[in-house]
Amino acid sequence: MVERYHVTVEVAGSRQAVVAKNKRRDIMSNSEVLKKDYSVESAIKESKQFRKDLDGVLQSLKRSDRGSRERSLSITKIQEAIMWLGMDLKDLNPGNNPYPNSYKPENAVVEPTADGLKL
Repeated sequence: MVERYHVTVEVAGSRQAVVAKNKRRDIMSNSEVLKKDYSVESAIKESKQFRKDLDGVLQSLKRSDRGSRERSLSITKIQEAIMWLGMDLKDLNPGNNPYPNSYKPENAVVEPTADGLKL
């Protein structure tokens, strides 16, 4: 059973209800979710900063002289974390695609990351 929590978020001067879904009850209680007070703008800035910080760690790992399966897996997982934070940004800002050519197979345009990450 999926438990739903309703959170009211202030977005550009208007109030919107947001539904958060949790499959496990012990992840976050209803009162904890309701205590969360955040703006979409601050959440976007936070996710972008996390992506930038993770990219710094990723570049350090790639420059390292030591190579191992464990480090390769670490690189992959950091790349995945950056990708999931990108999905978080997409969720925070629906309808605003930073890659307008990504869904057009008729062209060969491959755009760099919107936030300048080296990945």
